[in-house]
Amino acid sequence: MTSRRAGQRLRIEAKRRRNELLRLVGWKLALGTIGWIAGVAVIAAFLYIIAGRDGVFLAIGIGLGAYTIFALTTFQLLDPVGARLYRGLAGETNTARELRRLRPAGWTVVHNLHFKAGDVDHVAVGPGGVVVIETKSSHSEWHFLERRGVVDKWADQAKMGALRVRGITKQYSGISVDPIIVVVAWLHDQARPSSQVADDTVRLNGSELHDYLAALPQVLEPADAAAISHGLEQAGEQFDRAAGIRHPGRLRRIIGFETAR
Repeated sequence: MTSRRAGQRLRIEAKRRRNELLRLVGWKLALGTIGWIAGVAVIAAFLYIIAGRDGVFLAIGIGLGAYTIFALTTFQLLDPVGARLYRGLAGETNTARELRRLRPAGWTVVHNLHFKAGDVDHVAVGPGGVVVIETKSSHSEWHFLERRGVVDKWADQAKMGALRVRGITKQYSGISVDPIIVVVAWLHDQARPSSQVADDTVRLNGSELHDYLAALPQVLEPADAAAISHGLEQAGEQFDRAAGIRHPGRLRRIIGFETAR
């Protein structure tokens, strides 16, 4: 059995980027790792003479910590596109975690609806209606992104996704709804946006998503919400087959089968 997973497209793209990078510079990274281990071993031997076993543990700890920082920094410099993919994946995973908290309140979520051009990150369906969610992640501050027009571009993406979801919902469930459009931003600066609603688009920090959805007034009966969710799942499976995207089951995910067909 498979299950739809948040960020699956990003996960596949990031893995492909990582594999391409390893094919290009893998041998250099391997030599660098061997040299690093040799250097740590020499330092550990020297500290052992001076401080005994405590010196060895100190050298190993510092060596592992420094190597981790070095590897992460190297990855960011060698493959900034891959780094952005992993940052986006972390954002979508965070959003999925917040949405899971709404299950007891009758909410269901469909992740990653793929289209020929673009995709919809999440569609939450529950008592409060159909909510189309575009997840973004950035190291920049919210107000800086607003001034640069980045937030407006995110909102435009969300609106396009909402149009598609509206059509899919009507086609697959026979129910006509106007989705609520939400942009969720996961930023280092989690200061509240200057305007929560702008041009029919709700703009939230990631930490606010759960409370916002939980406070929506009821507009859908449980039967209608179930029909819409089922229709979106059907559409998602068809889109996945067309795009070659797999959502592995839990066991397959544990053992690492994350690739596309």
